[in-house]
Amino acid sequence: MSALAFHTDTRAIARALEDRETARVGKLPIARQAVARRVGCAPGTLETLRKGRLKRVERWLHDKLEALLVGEIESEIRRLTLELETYRRTRGDADGAPEMARLVEAIESAQRLISGEVA
Repeated sequence: MSALAFHTDTRAIARALEDRETARVGKLPIARQAVARRVGCAPGTLETLRKGRLKRVERWLHDKLEALLVGEIESEIRRLTLELETYRRTRGDADGAPEMARLVEAIESAQRLISGEVA
């Protein structure tokens, strides 16, 4: 992977993590602090990376961000799978139901993301 691709990939991963956390907490600065705490870097590092001003991306930062994103996606897959199984047990196997279609699509989307089919 070239240095530019490495930097772009790291930036995309960090943005995805911040966006996911922002969806949970509602504000980017709070989300950035939470992600930075879990990764082990300063919130300013993530802000600089997001703005494209970070001059050098360290391998450890990329690896930690990537591991955190993969862990979050795997957790989402487990949660959605459990929700799907619960739905099937309580309402039967109603494949035509809109809720069922949404769950199945969310699981498949997360699985494609984790396997690298979707960038």
